[in-house]
Amino acid sequence: LVILKDEVVAYYPGTGRRLRHTSTLVDFGIPNGDTSIARTTGLPPAIAARFILEGAIRAKGVLTPVLPEIVDPVLAELKNEGIALEESETEI
Repeated sequence: LVILKDEVVAYYPGTGRRLRHTSTLVDFGIPNGDTSIARTTGLPPAIAARFILEGAIRAKGVLTPVLPEIVDPVLAELKNEGIALEESETEI
């Protein structure tokens, strides 16, 4: 079982708004198969490597994993594998 919860409170001075951004990921692994830790640490780089080989990711060099051209397709593929990241935003 892997549970990841990230919560960030942001203040936007231009508007005076305060927002709580929350990301939650839960994975139970596969009985008699891959563990949650294997899935959540192994699949993202494997998926990214496949996208690079297929030409879907064209960026070069050392890349941060926050670029939309990388994050969006990797998260979509993880969702196909049953690993979904749920995100929410609430005003506080």
